[in-house]
Amino acid sequence: MSKANFFLVGAAKSGTTSVYDFLNRHSEVFMSPIKEPNFFSTDIRIDKFSEVYRKTTFLDTDKYFSNSNLEPLQLTFVRDRKHYDRLFEKATNEPLIGECSTSYLYSENAAQNIFNYNPAAKIVIVLRNPIQRAYSHYLMALKYGFIDTDFLTAIEQDQAKDDKGWGSSELFIDLGLYTAQIKRYFDLFGEKQVNVMFMEDLQFNPKAFYYSLCEFLKIDKQDYFYKDLKSNSALVPKHPTLNKFLVKFGLKKFVKQISPLILIKFLKVLVFNSEVPKLTIIEKKFILKYYEKEIENLALLLNRDLKHWLL
Repeated sequence: MSKANFFLVGAAKSGTTSVYDFLNRHSEVFMSPIKEPNFFSTDIRIDKFSEVYRKTTFLDTDKYFSNSNLEPLQLTFVRDRKHYDRLFEKATNEPLIGECSTSYLYSENAAQNIFNYNPAAKIVIVLRNPIQRAYSHYLMALKYGFIDTDFLTAIEQDQAKDDKGWGSSELFIDLGLYTAQIKRYFDLFGEKQVNVMFMEDLQFNPKAFYYSLCEFLKIDKQDYFYKDLKSNSALVPKHPTLNKFLVKFGLKKFVKQISPLILIKFLKVLVFNSEVPKLTIIEKKFILKYYEKEIENLALLLNRDLKHWLL
């Protein structure tokens, strides 16, 4: 039975879908058919998930693994080791076998659990300016109907929650507190087995980014297909409260299941705005107060100049 020896652990909303897609096409790599199985985030409690998160997340893992051929799936929460092992059963002679669960960076248990599973595993972390990451996260939450408020209100409401957690709150700020999260991996795997990369490098020089990734993973620099990689596009609903209502009662999911693709595209035009609003100066200053010290600490940990994140 093949075993994973590579983990792309986050951060959420930092380009991991594009990186996963790149690796999934690479001839020397086998990636899990479930992009984010979240198996090692054992501190994530499925029973604590909010109603709206449950309605938008595939959780019937027994049904999924009842099939002999595992179809591609974006995200679920695998909790059975036999199920997890099946994710890699079709791997043949690929030197790199891996998966990409963005909860692993945030989870306090995942690093140790991965180390117990395979202490020789390679870890890749892709970071994004935490202010931009939080705003992108907000747009995603708005799109999927998790929230229906403006950005600053959404941040304040999420920060005020007593029982924050993955699937039960948004963690807009928490997911950008990288320093302690990365240190867990450095302490266990050592800095030679952990490669910290940056989404800004992926955006401005994708060829160099992927060459660097291939060098770290010791695979061929196959760069001919990186230009048309997937990404999770932002869409802002015209009526956020109505959008949230439709998600809460499962109507959007129902329509998606029964409607042809052309109708779904038409409905998107009706429901969502064509342009995504930009982060304002006021919003940026408000969020910066949560991250000033964090960015300084991260720069010290990584020995990298991150002053431009503060501008």
